[in-house]
Amino acid sequence: MANFGAQTGHYQVNGTDLDSIFNPIGAGSPGTPTGYSKGSQDFASRYQALQPGGDIGFDTNYKVQGTDLRYIFQKAAY
Repeated sequence: MANFGAQTGHYQVNGTDLDSIFNPIGAGSPGTPTGYSKGSQDFASRYQALQPGGDIGFDTNYKVQGTDLRYIFQKAAY
C-alpha cells in the first residue's frame, strides 16, 4: 500500500482514499497537471502514470478532460 505520510484528503472511491488505489509516482516524471490535488501536490506529481494492463478496473468518477483517472494512473500494488 502507498505511504504518503501524514497527508490526508477527501478524494475517495467507495470509501477508499485514492492513495490506497493508485501507485505513488516514485522516481517517475510528473505528467500533465490534472487540476486535482492533495495539499499543494497535483495528482500528476503524486501518482504513477498508467502502464499497460495497470488500470484499476472501475471508474473513479474523477475526470480530466473527459477521461476517468482509472485511465491515467497506475493501480496500487496490493
